[in-house]
Amino acid sequence: MLSLSSTFVSLNKTLLAATDKIPNIFLSYCWKEFKTFILCISFLSLILQTGCNKKHIDSQEWYNDTKAEILKQANLNADSITYTFDKDSIWFHAHLFSKGHLFRDSSRKRGDWQGGADSYYSTNGEFIFGREICPNDTILSEGIVYKGACYGLSTWWAYCDKRKLMEQGIRYNGEKIGIWKYWDYDGTMTTKDYGNIDKLDSMPSIFKQ
Repeated sequence: MLSLSSTFVSLNKTLLAATDKIPNIFLSYCWKEFKTFILCISFLSLILQTGCNKKHIDSQEWYNDTKAEILKQANLNADSITYTFDKDSIWFHAHLFSKGHLFRDSSRKRGDWQGGADSYYSTNGEFIFGREICPNDTILSEGIVYKGACYGLSTWWAYCDKRKLMEQGIRYNGEKIGIWKYWDYDGTMTTKDYGNIDKLDSMPSIFKQ
């Protein structure tokens, strides 16, 4: 009987001790789960912030680098030149070749307004840097063409004066994207946002040919 009583008392003490530990174990578990929850929220917040603050390709840098590379690839000596004329003979065009590769077109207009246009071709012919020339040899407009469509920064100057901008913005596959700037005669600027700025990240690279 004594043995049974002693066993009961011992078992009761063990149960009480285990019961006392339950709140501590429960709190420890809850704290661990809470810290995990906080870490998950912080990580999710970081991902969202990174997405919202995503930096796109620098359009000016893309333009400068692509233009420089096109001009570098087109810096060749012509071993043959062909000439073509429009039907009205107002425009005549010089096509410069090196070993059968067309690397430059030069067009000029006859008459009172003797402007023109120059086109420089990349080695594979996919990229073209083009610009319109004013009679006073200043630039009227310039931009980059890829596979027949305009890409990157496009710029027009007013009245053949390169000190006065008239229109400037970014194109992707010929379409205007992002914020375009427009200047009137007295230099007042207005802007228009065409959206789709994410397309900047899909700009073609002349360095991955």
